[in-house]
Amino acid sequence: LVLIVPTDRSSPVQRLQDLARPEIRRIAMGRTATVPAGRYARQAIDALRLWPALQQKIVFGDSVRAVLQAVASGDVDAGFVYATDVPVAGQAGARGADAGRCSRRSATPPRWWPAASSRRWRATSCSS
Repeated sequence: LVLIVPTDRSSPVQRLQDLARPEIRRIAMGRTATVPAGRYARQAIDALRLWPALQQKIVFGDSVRAVLQAVASGDVDAGFVYATDVPVAGQAGARGADAGRCSRRSATPPRWWPAASSRRWRATSCSS
């Protein structure tokens, strides 16, 4: 799971905690009841105890592709997608923010690893 932001503007998001900044107004993620990536995003948010600060900013999408489109169109300031969607994000007008992949192997809070980078998008490790 990675966090992406629109490519057409600078973003203050350098780590997940930056999502709580006042200039970040809308964050897209999949519906937690029907989109696995939405559940994983919620786990990541909860692991950092950010849900109370982010709850009012969340815009739920019906799929990861819907989240990708919301970010690429600039309708939201950031969104959670699968790492495998990041190349598509670059083509669609979004780039990876400073977040990494999280593990689904245990019920413990997600662990973060660095993701790759290229000229079109950037995704690096996230500190807790």
